[in-house]
Amino acid sequence: MTLGAVLRRLAKRKKLGAYQIARKLGVYATTVYAWWKDEYAPNDDNLQAYAALMEVTVEDILKEAGNGQERKVIAERVYAVLARVAAGEDPVAAFIAVTGSPSLVTEQRRAALADAARQFKGTLTDLAGQDWDQAPEAVRRQVLQEMETELLAG
Repeated sequence: MTLGAVLRRLAKRKKLGAYQIARKLGVYATTVYAWWKDEYAPNDDNLQAYAALMEVTVEDILKEAGNGQERKVIAERVYAVLARVAAGEDPVAAFIAVTGSPSLVTEQRRAALADAARQFKGTLTDLAGQDWDQAPEAVRRQVLQEMETELLAG
């Protein structure tokens, strides 16, 4: 089953229409219809809000939608964390903001996130050809755009 089909089925089960869902999530009804038709997927925040509205977890939705969709959402989440870290956000705070799961952050994961963030900043510096924190905004945007394209294409 596709992600859109799962989202539509959940809405039917709750007897909610696109306009009602849109109002509660702060999006347009046409956006909800586009999700249902698989024209594009909701971003992580909207998917979390949709899941909460339907009284299920994001993981439940992704399991029902199948592995291909799950991998895509995971890639989008990874990119979202990386983009936040690239913008200077603390890696643990970025992880919690994107996943909505502070309980997943153990001391071991906290250390792993900090180490990964240091390595990622080094990679960004290499790709930018200069210190990442000092790189002009246009260079930073271009590097992140290329990374997003590569990450989400796979």
